[in-house]
Order: sequence, then structure tokens, then C-alpha cells
Amino acid sequence: MKNKSRELDDLLNKYGVRILKVAGRGKVGEILKKLNMRLKEIKKEKKESALKLNEIYDKYYQKLLVARELLGIEKERCEAFVSGAATGKTGMLRFWVPESESANVKELVNKESKNFCEISVNKDLKDAPVIMNNPKIIRPFEFITTMYGYPKYGNLDPTIFVIPMLILFIGMMVADAITGIVLILLGFALYKKYGRYSQGIKNLMTLIMLCGLMTVFVGVITGDYFGNLFYHYIFHLEHGQALPGQFLFPEDATHPFGVYFFLQLAIMIGLFHLILGTVLGGYNELMHGKTKDAVTHYFSWSILGFGWVVIFLSTNTLFPIGEAFHFPPVMDNLLGPGTAAMLGGALMIAGLLLAFMKVKAMVLLEFIDFFAFTLSYARITALLIAAGAVATSFNVLAEMAWSVPAIGPILGIIVFVLAQAIGMFIAILDGFVQSLRLVYVEHFSRYYTGGGREFKPFRADRRYTVE
Repeated sequence: MKNKSRELDDLLNKYGVRILKVAGRGKVGEILKKLNMRLKEIKKEKKESALKLNEIYDKYYQKLLVARELLGIEKERCEAFVSGAATGKTGMLRFWVPESESANVKELVNKESKNFCEISVNKDLKDAPVIMNNPKIIRPFEFITTMYGYPKYGNLDPTIFVIPMLILFIGMMVADAITGIVLILLGFALYKKYGRYSQGIKNLMTLIMLCGLMTVFVGVITGDYFGNLFYHYIFHLEHGQALPGQFLFPEDATHPFGVYFFLQLAIMIGLFHLILGTVLGGYNELMHGKTKDAVTHYFSWSILGFGWVVIFLSTNTLFPIGEAFHFPPVMDNLLGPGTAAMLGGALMIAGLLLAFMKVKAMVLLEFIDFFAFTLSYARITALLIAAGAVATSFNVLAEMAWSVPAIGPILGIIVFVLAQAIGMFIAILDGFVQSLRLVYVEHFSRYYTGGGREFKPFRADRRYTVE
């Protein structure tokens, strides 16, 4: 029989049939009926268990949060004492105190110990943690600086200088009024929904709303509403006409406030941003008493930067870079053509000579680097024009889809919504990424290195309990 069984298995396997051994006895229909009944019982038990769990949650969840918070506070207190040193009769604690609170802490320790203590203040602050002390309006945006790195103790905190420029860059690169409104609404919605749970989300959404406001402003003055949607399809304006509030025309190469104006503006903003970085770096060195380094390593490039400004804004036959970018010869009108060019050249040579005292032969590479970083800000103009051009091309695609017989209007709306949504996402992503690059690479490379660490005060972080 065993041989016959094997032969039968081989024959069935040949035709793709397998015999499965099922545990239990009885008819398949009866077993299936019992299993279905058991399945209904399990579903009923699941609902009852869920109701019981909800009752337990309502009754004990808040109590558990309170208990966990109290235990966490006690754990931190114990760890603080364990981290010190002790003998049978003495103990030692080492901790950082803000300078403004030093006298109060001394008084408190003496009072609680009844003057049975010895307090030693360490003046060596090289490894001290940092408290970022910014105005209240700037404080929510400190995360932009800390993402790069905390400032070292005693060094300059650049947040107050970084945030206005970052918002300006994002507004200029996204540069669409409708996209700006979307950013404001999105930021506000997420702020209201999740801001109560996370200070980080609240700060980020506040920044996004401010960037949205700047984007709306730039979009209005450039007439950019999903590209040429308002200009061509709603107001039906002709070339040379302007929308309400518009006085800039970034896509027009012949207009006085057209593409060349934006290119010139971007380069001037870049020079200002780089010069600001060198001035801040020099100021930071002066705070540490390093006058020579301040002059040779930082102010030298400030002088060179001002030389660039004069060169760009003057007529120079030897180095006609201003004419290449169609800059108006403003300095020629103020000082005279020859004088302006000589002043620009003198400032650049003076800056290079001072920088040579610090970096020697590397000064040529530093000079090329400074010039390249200046031109890098032209990306502001490139993204501004590209975002509008892409949105305009999507409008043309939607118009073509609209003309399709029968389904044209529905197809046109679908194409318009999907295409503009994709374009908006890309424009926002590009704007934020490229703006952060201008801050972190071009600007911070002039003076800021980070390398500090955050001061974390020893205190009970209470959310569900009070003292």
C-alpha cells in the first residue's frame, strides 16, 4: 500500500496536484461553520476588549503621565548627585551657571548649607555651553543657526543677521503671490494643529508664514500669479502693461526693471551678504582682542568687497565687468569715470595686500573664491525667472488641454491643478534649499564655524505637574 501511495503522489505531483493533510476530523462544511462562528466570537471579544482598553485609558492615562513625569524628575535629581564626587563626610558638585545668576546661586547654596560649603568659580570658559540671547522676535528662529552648529562660548551669534536675509532669499526665489498665500495658509494650519505639541513645529511654521508673506510681496510687485495666469488669462493685458501693484518685469530683457535689473540686484545683495559676513567675523575677532586677525583675515575682504561694488558700478576699460552685467555707472556720476575706476582698483589691491599678510600665496585662490561666491547669488534671479516660466508653460499646457473636444474643460482643469501643484512644490523646495545654501555656504563660510554646545539648565521640565 505504501508503494501505491507513493505512486499516487508522484502521479498527482506530475499534474500539479498536492494532497494536504488537515488536522482534525469531520466534514469540511461543518468545520467551516464552526470556524465562522468562532470568528464572530473573536470579533465580539475584540470590540469588548477595545471598550475596556478605552475605559482604562480614560481612567489611568493622565495619572500615568503624571507618575512618569514625577519619576523622571526624581531620576534626574539622583543622576545629578551621582555625577558628582563624594566621600564619607563630604560631597562635590560641578555645574555651569549663567553669569547673571552666579551671585544668586552662591547665595542660595550658602543659605541652604548654612555656610558649610566651599564654592570655587572656574574662570576657564573654553568648554562652557552656550545660551543664545536673542531678542524675543528672533528667538523662534534660532534653530536655523543651530542646525549648522551652536556658536562657541563668547563668539558672535549670527541669528539676528541671518533670518531677514533668509526670508528675503526665499521670497525672491519662489516669487509667486499664489504660492505665497498657500505657504501662509499651510503654515497657519499646521501651526494651529500641531504647534501646541511641539515648539519646534511652532517655530518652523512661523518661519514658513513669514516666507509666505515675503513671497506674496515679491509676487505682487513682479506680477507673478501662477506665472502669467492673471496677466494673460484673467486681465488680458498686453506687453508693457502692468498688473495692480506691479512695477518689476523679470521676464522682460528690454525693460529698465527687467531681467538685467534683477541680475544686478542679486549680485549687489550677494556682495552685501558677503561683506556683512566679513564685518561680523572681524567684529568677533575684535571682541577677543585679536586686532591683527580682524584686519588681515576679515576686514581685508570687506575692503575688497567694497572695491567690487565700485568696480561693478563704474566704467572700467581694463576690467569692464560692470558693463557685462549692464550695471548703471553710478560711481562715475558721483566721482567721475577715471576716479571711480581708480578707487575701485585701489580698494581691491589694498584688500588683497592685507589678506596676503594672513594667507600668503593662498590669497589668489581666496580672491577667486570670493568672486565665485558673489556670482553665486545670481541663482536668485535664475530661480525667480525659472519659477515664473515653468508656471507659464503649465498654463499653456492647460489651455491646449482645454481645447480638446468634449472633455476639454475637465481635462484642462485637471492638467492645470496637477501641473501647478507639482510646479509649486518644486519652486518651494528649490527656494528653501538654495536659500539655505546661500546662508550656510556663501555667508557662513566667511566667518562662522559653530562648534559650540547648548546650555541645558538643571530644572524640572514639568508639563503635567506643578511644584
